Amino acid sequence: MCIRDSYKEKRLLVKANVASLTDLELAKKYHFDGIGLFRIEQIYMANNNLPSQGELYKILAKMLTGWEDKEIIIRLLDIGGDKILPYFEKDNLEYNVLGLRGIRFLKEHPQLLEDQLTVFLRLSAIFKKLKILIPLVSLPEDIKIVKNFLKKIKTKLKKEQLPFNEKISLGAMIETPASLFFLAEILKQVDFINIGTNDLIQYIMVADREKVKLTNYYEAGHKLVIDIIKNSDIKLVFYSSDYIFDGKNGPYSENDTPNPLSNYGKAKLESEHNIINNLNDYLIIRTTVVYGYERNRKNFVYRLIDTVNSGKIIKVPKDQIGTPTYVEDLSIATLKLIINNKNGIYNVVGPELVSRYQFSLIAADIFNLDKNLIKPVLTSELNQKAPRPLKAGLK
Repeated sequence: MCIRDSYKEKRLLVKANVASLTDLELAKKYHFDGIGLFRIEQIYMANNNLPSQGELYKILAKMLTGWEDKEIIIRLLDIGGDKILPYFEKDNLEYNVLGLRGIRFLKEHPQLLEDQLTVFLRLSAIFKKLKILIPLVSLPEDIKIVKNFLKKIKTKLKKEQLPFNEKISLGAMIETPASLFFLAEILKQVDFINIGTNDLIQYIMVADREKVKLTNYYEAGHKLVIDIIKNSDIKLVFYSSDYIFDGKNGPYSENDTPNPLSNYGKAKLESEHNIINNLNDYLIIRTTVVYGYERNRKNFVYRLIDTVNSGKIIKVPKDQIGTPTYVEDLSIATLKLIINNKNGIYNVVGPELVSRYQFSLIAADIFNLDKNLIKPVLTSELNQKAPRPLKAGLK
C-alpha cells in the first residue's frame, strides 16, 4: 500500500480502495478523505445480464451518495484473467492474464467502453472531483483511444444538454512493464497515474501471485517497486508476518531476531531488508492470522465458517500458536501510525495468544458453528508442504 504524503500541508490524505457498498460504508465510518480506487467489476459480476447505461448510472449514483465533495477515482472495467463476466463467452486463450484484460478487453467491446465513459461523465456533474482511471495501460495508444471516446461523448452530451465536468481528469494504471518503458509519453497524455504493484510485479517477475511455489519470485519483485518510489514523496506501508520467525520462542517483539523457515517467510524478510536499506519514509507492519470482512472469503475464519456450514469436517492445528488480528483493528492502527508520521517496524496484532484450534472454537461460539466438525490435530498430521512456525505470534 502506498500513501502519497503532502509535505507542504503536513497532512496525509488517506483514501479508500473500494469495490462494494460495504467497502464504501466502512470508508465513511472511518472518515476517509476520498476514494483512491473504485473497482466496478463487482457490479458487473453480480448481474446475470450486462447492465444498461441507465442501470449503471443509477447503481453508481446511489452507491456514491455522500461522497459528492470528495475525490473519487473510478476505474474502467478491468475484466479478464480470473475475472470473467458470465454473459460473455469465455475463451481462456483470449481472456487469460496475458490476453484481453483491462483496456484491451474494452477496446474489443467498444459499446461497453462508451457506456462506462458516458456514465462517468454524467456522474461528474454531481461528483465534481470524480476522476477516470484506465486499467492495464501498455501503450500510449490505449490512452488516445479513450480520449477519442471522451471527445465524442462530450459532444453528444452537450447536444442532449446533459451536464458534466468538462475538465474531468483522466489517469493511467501503471501495471505492465511496457507502461514503464512508455512512461514519459504516457505522462504527457494523462493528468495522473496510479501504480498497480500487484500486477506490475506479477508481469515483471513472470510469477502468478496466487501460486505459493512462486512466492519468493513475487516477493523479490517488491525491490523493483522500491526503486520506482525511492526518489518520490511516497510513504511505503508494507505488511509483513510472524512467518519471518522460526516459532521456537514466540510471541516475538519488533527487536527479536528473525529466522524464517519457509520461502514465504524468507521472501517477506528479504522485502523488509530491501525497504530498510533503500527508503527513509516507510512503515513495516508485522501482523498475523488476519480475520474479518474479505470479499474473496479466503481468510481462516471464512474458511472455517464455509467448511462447517457445508457439513464437512475441518482439521485445525492445535500446536500453531498465534495472535489473531481483526482487520478493522489493523486498519485503524495503520491509519494512526500514518497520521502520526511514524516510521520503522511495528507489530500490530490482537491481544489474545491462542492456538489455531482455540481460535476456531471462539469463532464457533460467535457464529454458532457445530464444534463436532472441528477436529484438533498436530501440524505434522496436515502434511503441509511449507513449514510453519509453531510457537509464534507477535507482541
